[in-house]
Amino acid sequence: MEAVVDHYLTTFIGDEIPSPLFDYFSCESVPQVSFKRYVRRILKYIRCKDPAIVAFSLILVLRFLDSTKISLTLQNIHRIYAVAVLISIKLLDDYSIANDYYAEITGLELKDLNKMEEMFVKMVDFEVFPDISEINTYIKILGLNQDKLNIL
Repeated sequence: MEAVVDHYLTTFIGDEIPSPLFDYFSCESVPQVSFKRYVRRILKYIRCKDPAIVAFSLILVLRFLDSTKISLTLQNIHRIYAVAVLISIKLLDDYSIANDYYAEITGLELKDLNKMEEMFVKMVDFEVFPDISEINTYIKILGLNQDKLNIL
């Protein structure tokens, strides 16, 4: 799990924090909680043990960044990642959690979470369906255990 978080932090976040754009995915200031702790919190409280959800979340983040040309910053990574995990759960897990509970976990307002989810799928042109071979490739790249994640 640590390697996945480090991968997000070192690969996709630039050193500069640009002045925030007025959009749903950017915070006015850098969140107090580190991205590592945020990832751990989300995965812990959704009881994620499936490496496919972690891998597919990364795939969705990459699709989002590619289609929007938005740069990943410390001001938007928390929100973009949170929405990617939510979509991953809905598509890959038999047990989907309610958005109001997920909003509590992520610290987002429910109305903002719902709007970001809607915007996310539109911005990626509804390309949110998992490709199993792509997920398996990312599981291997990220060095995730094929069976279960040990994050709790």
